[in-house]
Amino acid sequence: LSFDAIDLKGGLEMSLFRDSDHFRQIAKTRQQALNLVKQLNDEVDRRMKILDRAGVTNIWALDRQPTKKILIIDEFAEITNDETKEKVNRLLRLARFCGIYVVIATQRPTVNILPGRAKANLTTRISFRLPTSTDSSVILDNPEASNLPKIPGRGIYKVNENIVFQAPYISEGRVKDIVSYNNTNESCQQEQSDSEPTEEQEKQDNEVIRIC
Repeated sequence: LSFDAIDLKGGLEMSLFRDSDHFRQIAKTRQQALNLVKQLNDEVDRRMKILDRAGVTNIWALDRQPTKKILIIDEFAEITNDETKEKVNRLLRLARFCGIYVVIATQRPTVNILPGRAKANLTTRISFRLPTSTDSSVILDNPEASNLPKIPGRGIYKVNENIVFQAPYISEGRVKDIVSYNNTNESCQQEQSDSEPTEEQEKQDNEVIRIC
């Protein structure tokens, strides 16, 4: 699993995750954003050729699956370049079946920022409380987000129906701890997978839970 991000506010929102072993790159400028979505579109084309040669329609049918990739776009409203928008829309249409997923975030849910053709390809939507029913309708196709109580973290998760949820508060310090733990845990798992266990080690593994 690998992450890429577009954060045109100087990379500030994603700075907490830049040391994660899973993060590949963070695009901080419009040119970097365009280059990144071009790279991902090229990867989609490459994977589609692999699917075609294998005679399957998605990566889950492959014996050896490629790395799953997630593109996070923080504040989609900042993407103003038409070419970048078009390439993001293409990813929304095609990339999911190739194991590449797009997460879009915005604080300005308007039809200009999130047009219908882009929204139609967002299979899952999440909204916190919004000031107007119009804003809510842009994301959820209904006014429910404007009716949420003024409780921090209360939101609506929509796939086929609206599900009200309560998100926990996670401090910046906690995020850094989680990133550090995941990096350490990944390294530990890699070291274990690189060495064949002895018969004695396998016996010990059956007797106790070893925590790395």
